[in-house]
Amino acid sequence: MEGCKFSKNPFSYRGSGGSGGAAAVRRSFRGRFASPTPPQRSLCNKHDLHPTSAALGEDARFAWTECWRIRTVESAVRYWGAMKRETGAINNLQEHLNNDTPIRLLVPVASVGQTVAELVKDLLGSEAAERVLERGGVWLGKQRVSHPNQPVQPGAFLTVHRPPAGQYTDVAITISDIIYEDEWLLVLDKRAGWYSGATPWDDKGNVLAALVRFLQSRDGVAPTLHLAHQLDRDTSGVLLVSKSPLANAPLQAAFASGAVHKSYVCVCAGEPVDEEFELRSGHGRSAGGRWRVYPLEHVGRILPGGNRVRLAHTRFMLQKRLDGAALLCAVPQTGRTHQIRLHLAALGYPLLGDARYGGPTMFRGQTLTGQLLHAARLTLPHPITSLPLDIQSALPGHLLAVM
Repeated sequence: MEGCKFSKNPFSYRGSGGSGGAAAVRRSFRGRFASPTPPQRSLCNKHDLHPTSAALGEDARFAWTECWRIRTVESAVRYWGAMKRETGAINNLQEHLNNDTPIRLLVPVASVGQTVAELVKDLLGSEAAERVLERGGVWLGKQRVSHPNQPVQPGAFLTVHRPPAGQYTDVAITISDIIYEDEWLLVLDKRAGWYSGATPWDDKGNVLAALVRFLQSRDGVAPTLHLAHQLDRDTSGVLLVSKSPLANAPLQAAFASGAVHKSYVCVCAGEPVDEEFELRSGHGRSAGGRWRVYPLEHVGRILPGGNRVRLAHTRFMLQKRLDGAALLCAVPQTGRTHQIRLHLAALGYPLLGDARYGGPTMFRGQTLTGQLLHAARLTLPHPITSLPLDIQSALPGHLLAVM
C-alpha cells in the first residue's frame, strides 16, 4: 500500500461540518470518554498482609505500611529475621517473588558492605540474579545499575524489574531491516514484538541497542544513535533514527512544527459506517496512570499529577471491509501516546489484537498476540539537506494474514 488516499488533503482535513461524517462521529462520541481498562490493583493487599506485620519488628512494619506506595516489598523476606519466623508471611511474599511485579527494597542497615550483585543474588538466587543484572533490570534510586559490584548504601531504594511473563525480548538487526540510510539518518522497518528503546527491565533487547550492535559489527564503530520517535512494541513499520547529533535539533523542530507526516494501516474490529471520519479529543493519564481520552473541552485541564490534558486528533479512512473487521488508514494530526489505539477503542472499533484497549485476541480462528497496527509511511524534510524524504514500508505478513 503506497499510502492513504483521502478525498481531501489528509494533513489539512477539517471535516464537512454537516449532519454526517466526522461531525456526526464527534457528536455521537461526546460523553463516551472513559478509561478503557480499570487500573490494576497493587499486588499488596493491605487488609490481608498488614496484620501479619504486627509482631515482625519496626523495620518490617515500616515496609508493610509503605506497601501501597512502593508497590511490593517482598524482598523484605530475606532481610528481616523476624519476618522469616512468620511462615504465612514468607509464603505470601514468595508468591510475589515468583511473578513479574517489580521488587522494591529499602536497603537495611544489615546490608552495609554488600554489593548490588550480592544483594540481588540473596534475593533471587544466582541464576535469576545474573540474568536480571545482565539485562539492566536493577536500579538504585532512579539510576539503572551498570556496575553490579558497586556497594549499596543503607536507606537507598533498590528496585528489581523483571520482564512481562518472565520472557525477555531478543532483537537482531539485519541489513534487510534497514529501509534507508545515509550519513545522518537510518530508517528501520521495525518488526512487531520489538521494543523501540530500553525498558525498565531490559536495556539490551530493543531496536536501539540492537542497531548499536549491528553498526559496531558492520563498521567497526557505532555512532551515537537517537530515536526520533517511538513505536509501540507490537506496532510494526517505519522507525526513524538519527546517527548524528547534528540531525537531532532539526528533527525535533520538524516534528514540533508539523513538517513530519505519518500514516498507519491497521485492522479494527467492526466495520465503520463512514468512509472517512476523524476524532478530536483530550488525551492524558487516568487516575490509575493509564492513558485515556478526555472530552475535547477538557483540553488544558490540569490533572492530579500536574500534567495537562492535551489535544489528540486522528483522521481515518476505510480501505477495505473484512466481514466483521475493517482495514483502515490512520493519519495522526498530533503525536500522543497510544493515540490511534485509544481513538479507535473510544469510537467502538478497537484494533484487532489490542487486548489492552478492548480489542479481540482471536479473529477467524487466528490467535493475535498484539495490535494490528503498521506504520506504513513517513514523509519529512531531510534535517541536513532539506530534501524531501518519503519512506514507506510494505504491509507485514502478520497483518496480511487476517485479510
